[in-house]
Amino acid sequence: MCSGEICTAAERDRYEKSIYKSQRNAVLCAAACLLYWCIYRICKYHREIQSMEELEKRSSSLRRYLKQESCKLTAIGSMKYCMN
Repeated sequence: MCSGEICTAAERDRYEKSIYKSQRNAVLCAAACLLYWCIYRICKYHREIQSMEELEKRSSSLRRYLKQESCKLTAIGSMKYCMN
């Protein structure tokens, strides 16, 4: 910190400036890590939601198909028609 036994005002100011700068860099680094983590989680949740929506779409179309096939079998066996 000091070059001799007594610190000058300029040396003290330089030392304090370097401490503030290193603290600022640590805070910026922590903020960047937090921001990265938040963006990562949001993207991951978005992908999971898309996957669930796609799965729901497939299952609803499969349910519709099975209902139509069931109606066809019922119509053949008892001469009735299914609505929707």
